[in-house]
Amino acid sequence: MTLEGLREFCRKLPGTTEDIKWEDNAVFSVERKMYCLINVDAPWSLSVKSTPEDAAELVEREGIRPAPYMARNHWVTLDSVTGVVSDRELRTLIVRSYDLVRAGLPKRVRESLKPVPDALRAR
Repeated sequence: MTLEGLREFCRKLPGTTEDIKWEDNAVFSVERKMYCLINVDAPWSLSVKSTPEDAAELVEREGIRPAPYMARNHWVTLDSVTGVVSDRELRTLIVRSYDLVRAGLPKRVRESLKPVPDALRAR
């Protein structure tokens, strides 16, 4: 998946905003809570939030490691957005991260957001 393809995909998730932080990271958030961070300098890396169980499984794979500074919160980093996982799995990881972050928002805020379109959920 291309960098622009990733950015477009993230922007389709309800309530998403994009900022550039720390000079070279595109940060995607819902209600100011990060769910995806992409290092925009080649080779592009990507970090997402996961469950403790998923994080433990993912870091056993080649090219995936605990995310610097955020591993204690079960974030993982894919060393590259190409070749580490399939595009389908990459989209799944992003949507799961979004869902985890969204679930932590206050109920009133969660309910004000549109649901994630089924077309964005990998099957």
